[in-house]
Amino acid sequence: MKSCFIYLTCSILLLICCIEKKSASLIETTGRARDASKPRFFIGRIAEHGDHSLLRPLKMKLQITSSFVKGSYSRANSGTEVDLVGSVNRENELVMIELANGKTTGTFMGILENGGNRLLKLSGVWTGVNGRNPYQFSVAEVR
Repeated sequence: MKSCFIYLTCSILLLICCIEKKSASLIETTGRARDASKPRFFIGRIAEHGDHSLLRPLKMKLQITSSFVKGSYSRANSGTEVDLVGSVNRENELVMIELANGKTTGTFMGILENGGNRLLKLSGVWTGVNGRNPYQFSVAEVR
């Protein structure tokens, strides 16, 4: 049942992302100014294999515009960047779908917080598509 919920959540997020992308391209073609924020860079840690004693470095690059989020992340010692798309609501709850080779491979769910000096913090849980072995993560914005 949990995997059905995750699948449904991912499907809804993808639909939201597609609608947001279409409306953004319509705004660009009509020549109106678009809310384009610069990418934000985050560094932090993720608990490998669900074990909090095995924290591994994590880097994220996110572009947050109104309620839409896109970007990428990479784990320690990995030169591979994985694409992320998602949304953030008014309560600063963030959901991002991880996409690799056109397939959903995981989901980041967390909370965006002010971390001081107008920098953001993001913390929450990463889960794979099967919903097993959730990994805790925490990242903070850097400049």
